[in-house]
Amino acid sequence: MAWFPIGPSSYPTHKGSIQYVNSKRIADQFLSLKRDFDAMKAAAGSEDRLSPNEAKRSRADQDRLYADYVSGRSSVLAAVPYTSRHDEVTHGNAIDVGVTMGNGDNRALTPTEFAWMHDQCERRGFTWTGRYFAVVEPWHIEGATRAEILPPYPDIIAGGDDVVISAPPTTTPVGDPVNTRIKRVKYPNVEFRSYLVNAEEFKAMPLVTKDQETYWNNAGIPLDKDVQPAWILTNFEIVTGKGVY
Repeated sequence: MAWFPIGPSSYPTHKGSIQYVNSKRIADQFLSLKRDFDAMKAAAGSEDRLSPNEAKRSRADQDRLYADYVSGRSSVLAAVPYTSRHDEVTHGNAIDVGVTMGNGDNRALTPTEFAWMHDQCERRGFTWTGRYFAVVEPWHIEGATRAEILPPYPDIIAGGDDVVISAPPTTTPVGDPVNTRIKRVKYPNVEFRSYLVNAEEFKAMPLVTKDQETYWNNAGIPLDKDVQPAWILTNFEIVTGKGVY
């Protein structure tokens, strides 16, 4: 199954982890919903942004959640494996929606924001199915479950803030994505420059625009928050590849 990224989570148990859905159309529509929400908050002077708390869920995670629930270790209701619409094998069209604040922390939507989100998401082919759960979940929506009234924005394309790519990369221009990170490097009289870096291969690729950094981060490559001194790239081979203009 192909997976399509919809951005990073800020939810404490998934913070910084890119979330995925099983359809490009669902990804396009969620990112369109996000664009509308973010514009609404920006117009009000807020840095809060819509984000996915969780989308695709691994079977290992579902097993753990269900075991914690039935054992009493957790009071959070969990679906019987593998019936959840978050399931990575049979479903993958569910999104638990939250808000990432300007400081990077997570919060739940307010009742007013939930009402807006429930109305707008149904215009984009989602259904608020969390209303039918034994314990109502206002944050749980499922894509491709109804006719669309609004199409996704046509300019949601790879390379921008709304990046959607077909699946996590199996390789990068600097090598295995497992050993690849995005690093910000400090030079004299420059705030920083970003690089795609693989320390095992001793290769680094410059990311010369913010969109290029966003592209690889949304493709699942972690971004190191600390800015590093330029000498860390001594003896690295500087390469070019996808994302360099």
